[in-house]
Amino acid sequence: MPLRTVPDTNPPIQYYLIAFDEQGRERRESDNSLLSERVLNVLRTEPITDVIAMSHGWQGDVPGALRQYDAWTKNLLGNAADMQAMQARRLGFRPLLVGLHWPSLPWGDESLSGSFAMGAEEGTLEDTVEKAAADQTERLSGSPEVEVELRKIYRAYATVDSPETLPPEVEQAYQHLNSLLRAGTTGSASEEDPGFDPQAIFQAARQDEEMDLLTGASFGSLSWGSLLAPLRTMSFWTMKNRARDIGESGAHSLLLAMQQAAAGKDVNFHLMGHSFGCIVMTAAAAGPKADASARRPVQSMVLVQGALSLWAYCESMLHSPGNPGYFNQLIKLARCEGPIATTQSQFDRAVGKAYPLAAGVAQQDSFANPNDLPRFGGVGSFGIQGIDAITTARMIGGVGENYGFQGGRIYNLNADDVISGNHGQFDAHSDIAHPEVAHVIWQAASAVTSRAATR
Repeated sequence: MPLRTVPDTNPPIQYYLIAFDEQGRERRESDNSLLSERVLNVLRTEPITDVIAMSHGWQGDVPGALRQYDAWTKNLLGNAADMQAMQARRLGFRPLLVGLHWPSLPWGDESLSGSFAMGAEEGTLEDTVEKAAADQTERLSGSPEVEVELRKIYRAYATVDSPETLPPEVEQAYQHLNSLLRAGTTGSASEEDPGFDPQAIFQAARQDEEMDLLTGASFGSLSWGSLLAPLRTMSFWTMKNRARDIGESGAHSLLLAMQQAAAGKDVNFHLMGHSFGCIVMTAAAAGPKADASARRPVQSMVLVQGALSLWAYCESMLHSPGNPGYFNQLIKLARCEGPIATTQSQFDRAVGKAYPLAAGVAQQDSFANPNDLPRFGGVGSFGIQGIDAITTARMIGGVGENYGFQGGRIYNLNADDVISGNHGQFDAHSDIAHPEVAHVIWQAASAVTSRAATR
């Protein structure tokens, strides 16, 4: 699809959707062309003033990405007052919206043909186990050895009735599976790698399920039964690492190419990420960790309900003094010259509950004492921490709020009143298509309105 038109909009609202594979390589269109070339040509030849690049997060397959980007784009360009304000600030204001799709759903529909669910297929138990293991091996980019261990896990899931502890043979399969998946990888950032204890994860998930039964809640971000919770956490970390790798490779290269295509013009670049998409966008702006070369910065970043470490940007981590967060390079090298805004919501169960559960630790209060911040927690719960000198905490405002965002500063916005999960979503994590959130993006974009003199 070379250009996506959002349904039921008048005038038509459009955006480009560029898809990457697991290795961060752009997928070709049906005619064998690269959609990025069309985007670059638009930047070279048309009077674009602002590029807004967006990335979805975990559990974003192709249909899901389309639904999300349709909603976000309609929300952004349908905010009339902000559009008028940008037109007043930016002579000839004309935005170009680019959505990035990356395969981030472990059981996702990457081929548009439907997704597999345990037990959904007809046939014998062994047929179901074989298909589940094969599909998940593909999602995790695993080897035949990985598939062998997955068969053991799925078979136990289908045959062992409500165990109180993880069966020894399943725990052993998980440990071997973990070593296979980590072999040959660069591993997680130090602030985000708690190690792997499948028994602890199993017990934490089991307790969480019991609490949900007592409270009437319906938390399923790491479900499929607590016996599969360790597998879900593996998927969590696998997709987290994939987000980083794709951000540092394909997304970063695309950003540099777009900036080059717009060289000599007054074009600003604004990045927006949701969930694990915050990792993709941060990595795109920061670049590979070993690359400290000078380059043009982006003009703003908005990280909505970020599923990445609260310590990812700091120079010295609270629980590991002297060690910087993985993305400290973004701050240290000033690769975002404008503001960085984040949102938090105590109603975001995916970040508030699944993030620490995936770390294999006890559930933590989403808004703990600021002086007692956890080692493992997400930006969507705690904001960006560890760089207090440039960080401001405040409440999200309405569509008329003048935030007064400044370049080089970070703003953690408590969005409880907006990102509440009371709008038909499973929980608040994906409840982000609101005018108030779009307003934050436009306010951040307007903080640096013209840099033509420096280009």
